[in-house]
Amino acid sequence: WYDGVPDFELNRNVSEYICQPGYPYCKDVIGLSLWIGSFPIGSNLSNIGPQEWQTGTPPWLATSPIQWKPLSNTSGTVDFYIESTRQSIQFSLFSNGTTYPIHLGTSNTLQFSNLHAPQHVRIAHASALDRSTMRVSWSALDLDGEAEIRYGTESGNYTGSISAKPKTYDREDLCGPPATAHGYLKAPWFYSGIVTGLRPDRKYYYIVGSNNAMGYSREFYFFGPKPPSADSHLRITAFADMGEKYIDDSEYHWIEPFSINTTSRTVHPWNTEGMTPLTLNPMILRKTKDGKQSRLAAGSGKVGKPSGKVLSAIRKHHISYQVEHHSDVVVHVGDISYATGYESEWDRFMTQIEPLSAHTPYMIAEGNHERDYSGSGNDIGFDDSGGECGIPTQARFPMPTPSHTQSDIWFSWEQGPVHFVMMNTEKSLYENSSQYNFVKQDLLKIDRSITPFV
Repeated sequence: WYDGVPDFELNRNVSEYICQPGYPYCKDVIGLSLWIGSFPIGSNLSNIGPQEWQTGTPPWLATSPIQWKPLSNTSGTVDFYIESTRQSIQFSLFSNGTTYPIHLGTSNTLQFSNLHAPQHVRIAHASALDRSTMRVSWSALDLDGEAEIRYGTESGNYTGSISAKPKTYDREDLCGPPATAHGYLKAPWFYSGIVTGLRPDRKYYYIVGSNNAMGYSREFYFFGPKPPSADSHLRITAFADMGEKYIDDSEYHWIEPFSINTTSRTVHPWNTEGMTPLTLNPMILRKTKDGKQSRLAAGSGKVGKPSGKVLSAIRKHHISYQVEHHSDVVVHVGDISYATGYESEWDRFMTQIEPLSAHTPYMIAEGNHERDYSGSGNDIGFDDSGGECGIPTQARFPMPTPSHTQSDIWFSWEQGPVHFVMMNTEKSLYENSSQYNFVKQDLLKIDRSITPFV
């Protein structure tokens, strides 16, 4: 609730580019002066004016808001859907738009009771050679030397435990703005451990955390990976260029309003009873001559509004995966969160995918918006990562690289009848380069009688 704003603050002659329900989804709005945003407690709210960073976006403050909303009255209420996070937050009111914002006031602090709890649980294949393993990872506020993964084949009965190793990164590990400037927030600690001795298609229940302040997560589960075999079948979910979406229609950096379509339809198969699909308007389903739905018509993901909130339904109901429905592996081939230098967007993305990534191996490749930054070692591209240069991606998604170096994200693994090869488009693939030699040797080793699909 806000009140007492002078009328002239609402009438400042400024325009903003915002994305709100309606058509077109994103558009310039004239006379938008007042707005309110959420910020980590203690944020620097100084006006820094427009910057020339390739991926930088307003509001131009020393600390970018996590999310924000435009206001059309000098008093009233505005609703935010706030997800539990590792930091306390405050709301701040501004006038004069987002290019040269004027700070009018800040709310009391919104504090969470579970700041230290494990978050953003995900799993991934841990080895190209040992198919009986699974890597389990998560994020948490604190460094904890006793963090572990507890697992078993019965719900609530955890007969095994594996220690997890922590890592993190700081501002000096990143390569440039906005990641090192107004998009920077202190990263959490990232924990990771490898569970071994898994049996194919066996259901394993697990929790992560410790007996210290972190505590333990709720229970998740996954299935033991399928061994290589031409006689088995595999359900693969593959996509790219996804991003994330705040479910309360907040404004935020690099808006991707339809990313929840991808997430929700991966979690809930297209034929899941009781799930209402979002309308991809004006992207419509084309029909074949016999009247059957075939594919989506081309169109921009930022034009037209979503007509439902499937992700909110996911939050209201515990996801119960059925053996006959679950994907065996998710392959996200680059352009993952579109955080591009804005750390808070990684938190939103990891929360959005957890109903999937905690149950299904989530295998990633780096794209230009994860890796590229001038002078940082990528072979093509410009400053598309917003100064991240792969560091946040590599910390969150350790992959089974043959070099055991996450900066070289190229690798392979076999699962069921498929041999997967993950390449890195942002690193050299010229003849005799490290990646070229890896791909060449890897393809030569494939036995098509075992994995006929590549």
